[in-house]
Amino acid sequence: MKVGIVTMHRVDNYGAALQAYATCESIRFLGGTPEIIDYIPNRFRLSRQLLNVRADRAKTILHKALFIVASAPIRLKIWHSFTSFVEQTIPLSKKKYYNIKSMENQNIYDVYLTGSDQVWNSDFDHYIDPVFYLEFAPAGAKKVAYAASFGKKQLSEDEIPVISGYLRKYNRITVRESEGVDILHSLDLEGEQVLDPTLLLCKEQWQNVMSRRLVRDKYILIYQLNPNPEFEKQAKIIAKSKGLKIVKLGRDIKKAKYVDYQFSFRSPKDFLSLFMYADYVLTDSFHGTAFSINFERNFTVIYPPRFSGRLKSILDLTGQEERTNIDNHSINIDYSVVTSIIRRERQKSLDALKSMISLEGDNE
Repeated sequence: MKVGIVTMHRVDNYGAALQAYATCESIRFLGGTPEIIDYIPNRFRLSRQLLNVRADRAKTILHKALFIVASAPIRLKIWHSFTSFVEQTIPLSKKKYYNIKSMENQNIYDVYLTGSDQVWNSDFDHYIDPVFYLEFAPAGAKKVAYAASFGKKQLSEDEIPVISGYLRKYNRITVRESEGVDILHSLDLEGEQVLDPTLLLCKEQWQNVMSRRLVRDKYILIYQLNPNPEFEKQAKIIAKSKGLKIVKLGRDIKKAKYVDYQFSFRSPKDFLSLFMYADYVLTDSFHGTAFSINFERNFTVIYPPRFSGRLKSILDLTGQEERTNIDNHSINIDYSVVTSIIRRERQKSLDALKSMISLEGDNE
């Protein structure tokens, strides 16, 4: 079965790149032939990446120009690290696509699949992108979704009729969060919760693609996506109580005084290595949490100000709701229980994916 996948694979985000890789590896494992349809929305194009400046960073045209020039080398480094990983490890369509018009009426796949990550979160896109709802697929094509995410608890009144219309054309829908199931039910649609693709691969499979160990010392890893002074405070407490160095992964140009090792603008392979060998993880990231669980690390989650439902969902699923309590850092996670849950859910999720990429059983 040749499976054409649409997902967010060209964004400079560790979770996005690694879930795309995991989706393809899982489909290969199940006997299919995956191909990421190389759709690059305007907001992910290099020119946009270089020219995009937050309003709070440039109040005048001159300030904006200076910021663009100063940040260009860093942005190019980020772009290169993610582009290299995607193009070297993920099967991509030969042609790149920049709009839905160029994608229409190409009947070259047995199954069209919306992949995971926040592909249905229009708050990120500032509009509902029909490509992520497979509106380009030819009439009668099999359309499915694996672990797609709305990224929020409910749709707006304006979104409901449009999104409902798109999703009714799907043969089967699975989503990443329990909130996604609730949204589908509110639209009178069937859906089930499955694991994020990164959890479909076991620790040993991820070791095949990760970098060598980067830090010799024992360390707590900070992977922080949102500004929050609580991270510094808690990292110091945990590091002192456990005798750990503090390692930070992110986009900081300058190393903070409390940090022992700073890793900025690194490749997804380095991301995997830093999580694999961490003795403790402090994060506000969904994929930071997912990899901590998959690699059987002790961790603490600090909820971000927005889109925290996806974090709560995976903590609830694995019985780790208490890992948001800062005072629990001294309690080790019983991974004999957690890993058993992940193995069970992994098999269920792989069964669902196998059913979706088969031409039998789900066609209308």
